[in-house]
Amino acid sequence: MSYLEQITLKVFAGKLEVAGNKNGKVKEALFAGPTAISVDNTNKGGLYVTDTLNHSIRKIGFNKQVETIIGKGTPGISRFTSKGADFDNVLLNSPRGVVTDNGGNLYIADTDNHAIYYADFSLKQVFLLAGKPGESGKDDGMGNEAKFHRPSGMALSNDGRLLTVADEDNNRVRLIEILRSNSGAPIGKVSTLARSKATPTVTEISFNRPQAVGIDGLNNIYVIDNTGVQIVTRSQDGFSEVASLAQQDVTFNKAISLTLKGSEVFVLDNGVAKSEALKVVSVGGPEIITVEPDTINLKETKEFVIKGKSFAPETQVIVGGQLAQSVSVISAEELRFRVVAPKVPGKLTLSVLTRGGLAQSTLSAVAKSASELAVGEITTLTGGTIFTGDGAKATDSGLSIPSKVITDSRDNVFIAEALRIRRIDSNTRVITTVAGGGSSFEDGVLATTAALSTISVAINKNGNLVVADGIGNRIREIDALTNTITTIAGGNGFISSGDGGPAEKAGFRDIQDIAFDKNGNLLILEATRLRQINAKTGVINTIAGNGKEKFAGDNGVATQASFGLAFTLALDDANNIFICEISSERVRKIDARTGIITTVAGNSNRDSVNGRNAKLATQVGLFSPSGIVVSPEGQLFISDFGGLGTKDSPANEILQVDLKTGILTVKVPKISNFATLSPGVNFTIGR
Repeated sequence: MSYLEQITLKVFAGKLEVAGNKNGKVKEALFAGPTAISVDNTNKGGLYVTDTLNHSIRKIGFNKQVETIIGKGTPGISRFTSKGADFDNVLLNSPRGVVTDNGGNLYIADTDNHAIYYADFSLKQVFLLAGKPGESGKDDGMGNEAKFHRPSGMALSNDGRLLTVADEDNNRVRLIEILRSNSGAPIGKVSTLARSKATPTVTEISFNRPQAVGIDGLNNIYVIDNTGVQIVTRSQDGFSEVASLAQQDVTFNKAISLTLKGSEVFVLDNGVAKSEALKVVSVGGPEIITVEPDTINLKETKEFVIKGKSFAPETQVIVGGQLAQSVSVISAEELRFRVVAPKVPGKLTLSVLTRGGLAQSTLSAVAKSASELAVGEITTLTGGTIFTGDGAKATDSGLSIPSKVITDSRDNVFIAEALRIRRIDSNTRVITTVAGGGSSFEDGVLATTAALSTISVAINKNGNLVVADGIGNRIREIDALTNTITTIAGGNGFISSGDGGPAEKAGFRDIQDIAFDKNGNLLILEATRLRQINAKTGVINTIAGNGKEKFAGDNGVATQASFGLAFTLALDDANNIFICEISSERVRKIDARTGIITTVAGNSNRDSVNGRNAKLATQVGLFSPSGIVVSPEGQLFISDFGGLGTKDSPANEILQVDLKTGILTVKVPKISNFATLSPGVNFTIGR
């Protein structure tokens, strides 16, 4: 445990010891009893504050302006339909909990109304997630069947599907599984945190007026109540254990808030000197010393013993991408588990995952020797596979034809592979499949059971993944809450069709890339057209390209231009669109205000590729531009692909174009010693 040294507290918003209700600049705004904050790191985000005595949710934008988002300044009770209630019509009563999801939407604990709400910014609607406004109780159940008694602090799991609530006057912690109703609205399935999933009603865990909660990457729960800070570890077999976070050198006098980052717990203690108020408790990561035995025969089930350090009750064991069963943590230095061997020989990645981090080793799946074979039994004598798939560190995992990489608001990385979408967790760095790899072509199924031919991927404002799927030539959406997949556009042939109508009835030809603009409209790049699905109406139209495959129309209206095999697209902060064309060897820009298309890099002349550094980008050649991205500072980066096996290619470089001056700079020059070196087809800029 350590203290953060040299803490200096400054007023960020509002005025010290002056209560009121005033919006405007942060230094002039007034609050009354703010109790909770949540950070939304999306472009339109900021800090959301429960202004408890003003009975409202306030936002402190990144522009340092304060505004009221929900609430009227006086207490009241709202009534909700299945379609929710408008932001402007919702009344709150002393809210004390707020948390944001990956899409920048809010969960709100309306404390003295004993209810939990979900605020959807894209719809400007507030939905009743759980509880019945104005009625207290402690019942579990779906939606308004459940009851709370002054819910306060909340925390959301990394996958956005489990909301943890400090139910203060019930002296309990409640769990809300985020689902969707038949109408598509979010709805919560409420249960009470218990020591055993099998007998929850008789093993409920009691706290002393819990006020704040946190949840880590393994769904262990941290609780602040009147006794201090507790941790509830949750094992794979459904059992939970409660322990104090306090240790011999760690004490909490009056803990009031906590937050988590990786293996560290930050606790604000209001009962000590300000210089020691923020305490950091680090949880040590696991360590593997020995694994016995270290081999398993094919088609065999065997128990393994791991000796090591820092094993915890919630420890997960992953072997070859599969969660091991019957995991038993004997002590902090020993655990046991059983494994069913795969059908082919090879190395299996063994991962031990705890709240403190990840440790890895390997197991070997081996075939029987010839002397062990029964009459008629068959075995493999040579060959096999080495596992580099799910459940391992991303740095140790292989990929299959990656085509695009994106990040969400929490810096989780999503990778579009040939037949699936993979996710790298920003905290653990473990890679898993979130969609594809299955055999179903239907809508409404779990995304991990679906068959995909992934072309491109994007994330909408709600945190849902949107996929360009080559199977059926369609656009599909994966719900972030339920992980179900549905078709939202296309699937109606292999020609461009349906302009002016609903996207569900459209057809596409040669989808190359997709992206969302700043207004939430979905852009779909075909080889010869750029099409847009309006976020509000769902209507699709062509906004650039005329269907002809050739370079033409520069300095004119984009809808009358033609593309030389458009391949990827990107947008800048001003909503200007950039398109990378392979056959014309150019990058072009569509101005967001005028709709005029121009070339910003490349001149269709490969003879001018050499010596292009520090020259105007429109006066030099590109070899085969294949990926583009624009930084927030207005720098265009181009992946100029020179081809595999061409060590003397003048390309194979990452280029930078200053969009203000037009000057091109070679950022990553070619390495001629490696014949197969090439920049990535697509890349992203992380925050």
